[in-house]
Amino acid sequence: MSRPLKVVALSGGTWRPSRTLVLTQALLAQLAEQLPIESKLIELGRHWCH
Repeated sequence: MSRPLKVVALSGGTWRPSRTLVLTQALLAQLAEQLPIESKLIELGRHWCH
């Protein structure tokens, strides 16, 4: 059995709702349907907007 591919996705959108975040989440979901992945989503805009 092979190990899952590690995927890190970054979203840097500053507006809410963020189109970049929605697109990033959809991309991770599609990858998970096709490949065994271990994913992490980092939202940069969430931390810089305050």
